Amino acid sequence: MNHSKQAPVALKIVAAVFILNGILAVVEVWTAWNQHKLSISFGVLGFLIAPGLMRFRPGWRTAALVFTWIGLIVDPVFMLTVLDSVHPVPFTISGLNLGFVPQQVALGAAACHFAFVIWQYRVLTRPDILDLFEA
Repeated sequence: MNHSKQAPVALKIVAAVFILNGILAVVEVWTAWNQHKLSISFGVLGFLIAPGLMRFRPGWRTAALVFTWIGLIVDPVFMLTVLDSVHPVPFTISGLNLGFVPQQVALGAAACHFAFVIWQYRVLTRPDILDLFEA
């Protein structure tokens, strides 16, 4: 095991974001449950991915990369969908409908998220990070 190695700050940030996503996923499931709806969110896996990244477990790094790849695909699709729409975009956080935002705001938020996901991918594939996950 690599417990003697320190995780770089960038990897700690990636792990913290997975924890945040796990929290938001729990809120989403709870909100749906309170509305008598069923919600299943794979975001709760963030509670497992984050400690796995901090313990340098290769399988959890792969799981983090899978979520990252999903973001790399979904964000551009979302942006194209927003561009194709002439209506304001529904604004929802963790299942709570908070109203609507203009297209420009939705595109800006998606672009920022996409940039973050690219950064996250770069962190997870950096050579120094990869070295931490080698057996």
